[in-house]
Amino acid sequence: MTTADEKLAALSPEELYERYMETQAAFGRAAKGLDARRKQNRLHVPAEEADIANAGPDQRMIVGPEMGFNVHNLHVFTSGRAGGSERYHTHGDALKYYIKGAGFE
Repeated sequence: MTTADEKLAALSPEELYERYMETQAAFGRAAKGLDARRKQNRLHVPAEEADIANAGPDQRMIVGPEMGFNVHNLHVFTSGRAGGSERYHTHGDALKYYIKGAGFE
């Protein structure tokens, strides 16, 4: 059990319910914020803004509701992998664009 799990397990039923409701309310506020940004209804990302070639190894969002695109189940982001990296992940359908080097599936 992680420290966070242990802290939650130690809460009384009332405290746990209060934490749950606070988290649900925060999630609702974030969802409303995303819906407000979707109303920008963006359709295009200029190449300078995406700047894929200089994205580096960190994940960076390019298309998503937080960027003003009216999408619900589509996100476009960078996710760099260093050469020889053992970094692993799984996902559903994906479109991959290799900037340099090579990849294998």
